[in-house]
Amino acid sequence: VFYRGTPLTATVSTPTAFAQFCDADTIVVETSLTADSVRFGWRALSNPVQHSPAMLDRASFGDSDGDIYDGNHFYEGEFGEYYVGPTTLAALIDYWAGRGFADLYPLGDSVQNVNDLVEWLATTSRTRNNLGSQDDNMLAATRGFIAARGVELQVDIGLPPTWNWLQEQFIAEEAAVALALAEPIGHWLTLATLDMTATGTDSIPITLYDPIGAVSRSSILHIVNDSLYVGYPIASQLRFVDLAVAIQPTVWNDSYSWWAVDMNAADGFQAQLPSSGLITGDNYLLCASVYLDDLIFDAYQVFAYECQAAYLPGDADGSGAINVSDAVYLITYIFASGPPPQPELLAGDADCDAAINVSDVVYLINYIFAGGPPPCAA
Repeated sequence: VFYRGTPLTATVSTPTAFAQFCDADTIVVETSLTADSVRFGWRALSNPVQHSPAMLDRASFGDSDGDIYDGNHFYEGEFGEYYVGPTTLAALIDYWAGRGFADLYPLGDSVQNVNDLVEWLATTSRTRNNLGSQDDNMLAATRGFIAARGVELQVDIGLPPTWNWLQEQFIAEEAAVALALAEPIGHWLTLATLDMTATGTDSIPITLYDPIGAVSRSSILHIVNDSLYVGYPIASQLRFVDLAVAIQPTVWNDSYSWWAVDMNAADGFQAQLPSSGLITGDNYLLCASVYLDDLIFDAYQVFAYECQAAYLPGDADGSGAINVSDAVYLITYIFASGPPPQPELLAGDADCDAAINVSDVVYLINYIFAGGPPPCAA
C-alpha cells in the first residue's frame, strides 16, 4: 500500500465562477502538489443546466394499513414522514432507468418501478425500524441496488460537496444529484436545474425538488469558501449542504475541445483562452486536467464568453461617442502631430482598413453629416 499524505487537488483561480472571459485572457490553475502538466479544454453548456428526476411525495409511501392515500402519518402508525431519503434516492436511480438503463428493473425482479424501489430502499436501510434512514445505510442500499443489477452506473459521494465537486458531477458528468441538508436533520432535496446567467456571483439560482409535498422550489445556491449552502424552505434561510449523492454513467463524457497543455510549473500552470470556436454570449465549462505520475485530478470552472471591444471604432478622442470632435481630433493627429487616438490607435480607423489617414476623416464626415455607413460597418 502506498500512502500519499497530501492528495492531488487543484482549483481554477482565474477565471472565477461565472466570470466573463474573452480571447487571450489567461487561465490560472493552482495545484496542491507540483504537478507534471495541466491540460486545458472547454465545452459548451446549455442554460439552464437541467437533470430533473421525478418528483416523489414521501407521504405516498410508508403505508401500513393498505390505504396509500391517507398521508401515511406516524401518529396513525405509518411511516411516510421518514421516507425523505428513500424517495429522493429512488428518484435518482429511476432517472437513469428511463435513459437507457432498463436493466435497473429486470423482468421477474421484485422491483419493477420507482414505487417498488422506494420501498426496497426503505426496507434495506431499515427506515421503519430506525424511524428514518441513516446516511450510511441509505448509501449502502443505493450502491448495492445498482451493483446487483450490473448496470454501468456509479454513485459518487460529496462529504461535504464542494463547488468543484458539484461542477464535476452535475455539469461535467451530467449526473442526477441529491443534496442533504445539515438542518433540518436528514432532509434530502433533488437538484433539478442550475441557472447559468448568474455571472460574476457566488449566488446561483437553482430549482430543487422537495419530497415534502413533491413540490418544486426556486432557491439560491450560495458558494462560501468552496462550501455549498442552499436557501430552504425559502431562499433567505441558508442551510449547509453536508452530504451529496451523484449517480451517473461510468463512461466519462469527454466532449471537450482540448487546446493547450502547460508543463512549466515554475510560473504556475496557465493557458490563454483560444480565439476561435467560442461564441460570444454563450456559457462554457472549463476543464483543467492535472497530471502527476499516475494521478489525475480534474478542476472545473463555469465562465461566460463575452468579448467587448476595448474601443469604439471612429471614437478617436475616446469620449464614448462619435461626433464631429472625432474628425477634428483625427485632423489634428494626422496634420499637426496631435495626440494619437484613444485608448488605442485603431480607435481612429473609421473605415477599418488598418491604417489611420485622411480617408478616416472623410469617412467620419460622411457618416456624421451625410448619413453614410457607421464606422467599420462592413
